Amino acid sequence: MTGRLPPTPATRARPEHRRIDGLYDIWLRTGPDGLPVALRGSGTPLDAGQLADLVRRGGGAGDDVRIMMDGAEDHAEIFAELAGILGRDVLISPVGSMLRFDGDREPEPSLVDARTGRPVEWLVVQPPAMATDLPGWYETTGGVLRPRSGVVAAPLPGGLTLATRADFVARRAAAVDLAPGHPELTTIGVSVRGGGFVVGDYTGSYRVTGGRQLAAALSDVPLYGSEIRMWLHWPSDPEERQRLHANLAAFADNTGAIVWAPERTAALEVLESCQDLSAVDRAGGPAEWRTYLPPMAASPRFEPDQDGRLSPAGRMVVTPYPGAPLVSVAPARQRAMNSRYSSLQAQHGLFRIDLTILNDGRWAVQYADSGPHALGPRVLQRMLRTAGWQGEDLLLLASYPASAEAGVRHYGSRLVEGLRAEVWVLPPGAAFDSVDGTARAVDERGRPVDWQRLDQDDSQRRWQSDDGVLVTAESNSRSTTVEVTPSVDRQQAGEPGASAVASASDVRAYPAPSSVGRVPAVTSDPVPPVPVHAALPLPVPTSPAPELPPAPELPPAPELPPAPESPPPPPPFTPPPPSTSSPAPTRAGGWAQPNRTEPRRVERQVGPPRPLVGPVAGPRPASGPRVEAGPVREPDPRAERRPGPVVEPGPGTPRRPGSGPVMEPGSGRPDRPAPPPGPELPVSAAPKLGTVRRPVSHAIYWIAERPTVNADPVELYVVAGCSPTEATGTGVPTANLFLVGTLRPPVPAALRADEHLLRVRVLAGGAVDMSSITVHEPPALHELLVDRDESYLLPGGLLDRTQLVAGFGVDASGRYVEQPVAPSTPPLALRCTGAGHGVEGLPADLPRWPYEADALAYALVRDPGSTIRNQGLVLLRNRPRARRGRLLVQVRVPWRCAVDVRATVAQIGDLPQIRSAAGSMLEAGAGLLLPREANEEVEVVRLLSAGRFGWRTVGEPEMSLADFLASRADTTTRPGSTAGTRPGPH
Repeated sequence: MTGRLPPTPATRARPEHRRIDGLYDIWLRTGPDGLPVALRGSGTPLDAGQLADLVRRGGGAGDDVRIMMDGAEDHAEIFAELAGILGRDVLISPVGSMLRFDGDREPEPSLVDARTGRPVEWLVVQPPAMATDLPGWYETTGGVLRPRSGVVAAPLPGGLTLATRADFVARRAAAVDLAPGHPELTTIGVSVRGGGFVVGDYTGSYRVTGGRQLAAALSDVPLYGSEIRMWLHWPSDPEERQRLHANLAAFADNTGAIVWAPERTAALEVLESCQDLSAVDRAGGPAEWRTYLPPMAASPRFEPDQDGRLSPAGRMVVTPYPGAPLVSVAPARQRAMNSRYSSLQAQHGLFRIDLTILNDGRWAVQYADSGPHALGPRVLQRMLRTAGWQGEDLLLLASYPASAEAGVRHYGSRLVEGLRAEVWVLPPGAAFDSVDGTARAVDERGRPVDWQRLDQDDSQRRWQSDDGVLVTAESNSRSTTVEVTPSVDRQQAGEPGASAVASASDVRAYPAPSSVGRVPAVTSDPVPPVPVHAALPLPVPTSPAPELPPAPELPPAPELPPAPESPPPPPPFTPPPPSTSSPAPTRAGGWAQPNRTEPRRVERQVGPPRPLVGPVAGPRPASGPRVEAGPVREPDPRAERRPGPVVEPGPGTPRRPGSGPVMEPGSGRPDRPAPPPGPELPVSAAPKLGTVRRPVSHAIYWIAERPTVNADPVELYVVAGCSPTEATGTGVPTANLFLVGTLRPPVPAALRADEHLLRVRVLAGGAVDMSSITVHEPPALHELLVDRDESYLLPGGLLDRTQLVAGFGVDASGRYVEQPVAPSTPPLALRCTGAGHGVEGLPADLPRWPYEADALAYALVRDPGSTIRNQGLVLLRNRPRARRGRLLVQVRVPWRCAVDVRATVAQIGDLPQIRSAAGSMLEAGAGLLLPREANEEVEVVRLLSAGRFGWRTVGEPEMSLADFLASRADTTTRPGSTAGTRPGPH
């Protein structure tokens, strides 16, 4: 069954209908051979070229095309080719739909399902060479096409691009070439004509405006106090350039934002290695950017780098180790892998590095107080040579999920193509462990796996993977006995192994160019949405950790063995004098001076062991006494963040000699207006930590069974999408099995309109330290750590150790307002909702089936119990009993496409603080559940019908499960079908 409509008779009338400006209608019908033909005529099939000629002769060149035909999706290939010829969108009707005309005088055409009469939506076929997931010029509501209104704009990652009717398709296609950039940098794309900005609207008209009018057109975009990167091209006429320069300055003045534009002789292109904008000169080399500063502006937070991109003006955070000279990762990974980095030894001909891998697979480096930023090829080469690379082959130690594998190879290959070196990476989901000073690739169970060459070229390779260890290609095997170095979580649990202290490593920082008259940007608030990570532990000897106080569910922690003695600290570091070769961007004679891109001088900082980068109040103090390396200064709770990799130490932390004075509030110009005053929320002190003696049930597989937790009660701040009363009643709505608590409250502006701030007292053993993460940090956790100074995990299985102390909302003036909380409240709870798999009531992080490879399963499609509340299709591992009237399909389910409800119940079913629908689903007979969003990925293998003698095969349809369900005749035989590109009855 294909769902294709029968041929349409040639006598069908062409009704008069309401026309839409900019939309050219072509009337077609289905011919005897199933191909589209003209509504009236000889019935000769029409191809894409003939249809394009028909549009041009009819005066429709430059318009979108609407195909007035029932079930036009059956011929999507023809209409996709038509869209490519015309360079315009083609709107067609889905399979199984038909046209209906509503109204008396000028009926309006709409689409309905041919079987049920319910409205269905038009499908937009974009030109294949410029196809995107972005919407088209028209919007469709209830099966009716309507023109949009307002300014024409296509969304960009972190911005938007303005367009007109003429260039809408091209600008929409260019928008997807840009990857998400730095969250504090807004990108505005706009065409330039006569030195002005071209702004179009959905009536098809446009106007050329100045900077003030452009600011008014973008009034709905929050631009005040931000930094804007203009995606534009300078005109060649000198007068038009002068006019554009004045308009850019006016745009900066009227938005109150710092505006960046490429230098006049430069052009902008998208670098394939990071999908970011780069300014290039006429020879193809990196060019400069020009700043336009509004009145009373702070210093720019960005600057041009060696690739012609705009990068954070802070310092790159890099930690060198003897066996891994270049490590720039998130602080949580740095702490978890510190012992493995330290135990690695240099290997001749191989240069080990570890970088941050973004969710899309791009390679990134960490910036102080700014988080990760994607790398460009020239910046990577400079970092490598500064770290001591002399042309050796590279070994990347970074772990990444399978979803990022294609991006790791795509972006990495373009990033290192100028190095002329072999690059080896881990397979997806793998990590590395230390074996006799070398890096062994292991899977999640600790079994050796092979390293993979980045370019996957096996010819003339110099290295090969032997038992998870990279050796020269001439070596046949390793003759030495290997012993795996215990990981940091085992050391924290008290097991013998190498020290977790990187005593032989120091910190290398890449300073930004100093400038005369440039005041560092200082703000008293966290700048969303840039992540701020906790400090690294000091590499000094520690005494045994104190035991945890006894608790009903948490036994006391064992004493930790002392770390081996560290070598004496090197001589104190003396900072070099500031350079004056790069002046600050200032206005002179009405012109904005450009920022230069000369190579920066890199100094190797050598000094006493110290934290790499940390929160404003200083790094978390370790348990027990600490060796002092300098004068101790108590932290100022008002201290503000400033550029650079060193921050003011916290209690008990030695202060780096020569680090300079602490910048107090008001010492620099603020980046944005100060928030209105509100109640003073105290900052909690970091608790002492310890490792539990016996495994605890926290329901999260990527946290160690014996995690490092708080040994003392601590009060944390939790952002919740519900009121305080609901947080302890129905539960905090979340897709995760954990909450994130912070010592420092976020600024009110960081909360959404539906969010509240909870102050929670966590008893001993309820807050898990980030060092207990045993695998790659989940993307969901990384997103929740945005703008968090000191963060702890509150797993759902340990929420019975929490007590709500206070709750706060945000009023209309942007201030915290305390909300009433009962004196005695139950512990916090989690309510599972909003997970990406689409099954309401289940968490996002749950067991998925099949576990290892594609597997076969069965599904009943004529059984009321085959669906769970319209959320998915119930799968069966074995054939059920045959009963008359039943229809059974055998399907091939791809790896990890279905939800294992039974395993989910085993994971979280006995934890009272996690409220989920897993138990009720299992009671309803749903052991395996296929989410509706996965129907397109599942293949129908066989169709079976129940007869007198059991199941018999009645067909072998070659189609996806979504197509099969869409072809069913009524709603009772189509459970789990998906709406979207192939709509049908619901």
